[in-house]
Amino acid sequence: VGYIAVHTVDVVHDDMPCGRISSMIIDENFRDMSIGKQLLAHAETYLKKQNCHRIEVTSHISREEAHGFYLHLGYRITPLRFIKLLAQRVLVAAS
Repeated sequence: VGYIAVHTVDVVHDDMPCGRISSMIIDENFRDMSIGKQLLAHAETYLKKQNCHRIEVTSHISREEAHGFYLHLGYRITPLRFIKLLAQRVLVAAS
């Protein structure tokens, strides 16, 4: 009913790694059951044990409900990010 992907990232400008949540998905039929909150708490515990000093998570600008979720749990918005695509992705359907 839910999934979270967590990574640690070594950064050159700090002696402690950064935690990164690259995706979190909760089946819409199971939202409002604290599953997302539990997954996030587990990820935070894991990243603390990995000696991470902060956690980063991104959310598309249109995902206002997700933004409220993260803000409610103590995350803050740091809105400046620059992206340049280096290649076009081609999705191939599995046969």
